[in-house]
Amino acid sequence: MLLNRLAIAQIDGATGETDTYYNLLRKCIRISINLLTRGITKDDIICLCTSNHFNSCVPIISGLFLGVKVAPLDPSLSLDDTTYILNQIRPRIIFVSTDVIEMIEEALEDVGVECEIVVFGFCYGFTEIEEFLEPVKNEAKFKPLPVTDVKETAIILFSSGTAGPSKGICLSHQALMIQFINTISYWNLGQKIYFSNCTKERSETGLMTAINFATYQWMPAVALLCCSILTATARIICKTFDSEVVWKLIDKYEFYKPGKPERVEGKSLKMLVTSGTALRKTDMLELRKLLPRCFITNAYIQNEASGLLTMFDVAKPVDIRDQYEEPTSCGKLIPGVTCKIIDPVTGKILGVNKAGELRYKADFIMNGYHKLDSSVALDSDGWIKTGDVGLYDEKHRFYVLDNLRDIFKWKCWHIVPSVLENVLKEHPAIKEAVVVGIPHVDENIGELAMGIVSLNKHMRRRVTEKDIENYANANLTKRQQLRGGLKIVRQIPLRPTGKPNREELIKLVFSEES
Repeated sequence: MLLNRLAIAQIDGATGETDTYYNLLRKCIRISINLLTRGITKDDIICLCTSNHFNSCVPIISGLFLGVKVAPLDPSLSLDDTTYILNQIRPRIIFVSTDVIEMIEEALEDVGVECEIVVFGFCYGFTEIEEFLEPVKNEAKFKPLPVTDVKETAIILFSSGTAGPSKGICLSHQALMIQFINTISYWNLGQKIYFSNCTKERSETGLMTAINFATYQWMPAVALLCCSILTATARIICKTFDSEVVWKLIDKYEFYKPGKPERVEGKSLKMLVTSGTALRKTDMLELRKLLPRCFITNAYIQNEASGLLTMFDVAKPVDIRDQYEEPTSCGKLIPGVTCKIIDPVTGKILGVNKAGELRYKADFIMNGYHKLDSSVALDSDGWIKTGDVGLYDEKHRFYVLDNLRDIFKWKCWHIVPSVLENVLKEHPAIKEAVVVGIPHVDENIGELAMGIVSLNKHMRRRVTEKDIENYANANLTKRQQLRGGLKIVRQIPLRPTGKPNREELIKLVFSEES
């Protein structure tokens, strides 16, 4: 940050305001010194709960400077989830945005922990971030504290809670640094640059610009922050996702369904990486039409692996070819990862093009779960169980199909919801689709597939539940039929990750029926 001090570190997506690495570094140093004066040590945990803005990354960097564990939370978490997490980590200090102060106060009171609340902005009775950012004596002489053990935990990221209560995934300095190097290569963030002998013009523009909408509870946001620092890349900071704004930002700083606004070309976008869930083939093909000069690819990311597990390498022509041949693949294994696909019932290792649970070993796995037994994440041979159903083909391209816990059984057949959902989404009236298993009265039958969909605007009176059910069954195999019927809902409830909240959805459907 000091060597690249003249480079732009952050750009406000709404106003165009910029923040240099020198200014960002100065803020991080001042907060670090303030944390030290408050007696914060490596045995403590600092926390933040805020949307994205210029100062939201500062506590994370300051924590890394001091070797203090940082636990970022997403502001969209419910009170119950927040209380549960704060009870686990019991932070000494938490940095929050004004919109979540009331929730954080209530959660801390329920937990019974004394914790200083620092507010991004103004709120009477609370410490404001500006107090931490005032000039500090001897700040020019500040040096980060040395990390004596690179395997110590640096960051705690909490899981989304899709498979039970959120777990604090403890990631070490060493694991993160290895994965940051991998990410820089695979995300094509370029080489580290120094501006000591460069012109001011180049110093202000840098080499490239990146954009990310996730908050720091999610691994891609943390990875992009640290990789941008290592490569002097500028990040565009956006509080929320707006498709039209994104297109304009892409054009200014040389999605599929909303379409591309007029007079916007998107030529400056060189790479688009998706993660969390694989896009449908039709979505990928439409994106290619909209962005013909852009390399669009899926990546498979696991917090337990400190980031990437699979991705195509944009620097390898063979990977570019393979991605274009198989647009739904999430890439090939990155260096340091060994993977196997197993039958979750028998434990038998499966071969090429056979779907089963994806398990792996890696050089950069987590230290464990914070205050929880992490052995539940491993099988008897020490492989991490992802809980995801996947397969690989003869060219070692990987595909992640669904979450293991979402798969259900009808008679002797396993039903993979994502396969049925992709068929439903092909219907022009459907906006979102989820398939769940409904228990049959006869246990030997298992569960019946039920489709739950939301509709595109102005389509509610043009199509019936029976129309969509008939359409889906006509395009599904006999064993995949929607035997549990189909329901139309106004909106699919989502988790903070953007994935459907299936439990809430089932409650919603059956409460409407009753």
